[in-house]
Amino acid sequence: MNPLFPLEHCFWDIEKLRTEANGVKDTALKFPYTYKGKDFGVITAIPLLPQSDIRYLPELDKFRNSFLETYPIDWGDFAVSYMWVDSEYPWHVDNEVTKRGRKGTQCAINVLLTGEDNPVEFEGYGEQIYNAAVLNTSHKHRVELWNKIERTMARISFKDKTFIEVVKGIEEWQRKSI
Repeated sequence: MNPLFPLEHCFWDIEKLRTEANGVKDTALKFPYTYKGKDFGVITAIPLLPQSDIRYLPELDKFRNSFLETYPIDWGDFAVSYMWVDSEYPWHVDNEVTKRGRKGTQCAINVLLTGEDNPVEFEGYGEQIYNAAVLNTSHKHRVELWNKIERTMARISFKDKTFIEVVKGIEEWQRKSI
């Protein structure tokens, strides 16, 4: 099964997400990206925080809520964030437990807000371009910035559900909604 499943049903407002992401990037968290003991750069991200937090992100919250309204099933543990990729990511998988003992990401929904021309490459499947998709981040993949344009995305990272479970859940709910 191809590790990239394009999303055809748009449950988000891309312009509002793009505007909000651009407005909060300066407050995003920056942490070194290390994989298998080798340093590869910095990850820039900001998670969705509760409304009571001063850094509350209303458009990202709408993105999360719209996803749950569109596909109202149990998705297990997941996180929602903005993420900026401004350097190449080497071959890697996201489902490994982190140094802090947190669960890795089994798969993710990425909605690209900028950098749509930069492909993701999955081992054995080649380079793939997408605007919005479920990605099997447990399958070895990488991102190379061909045109050096930063990739900005709204992201839902699934900790408990596998790629196949998420794709199946989306497909089943779409069939019910027809």
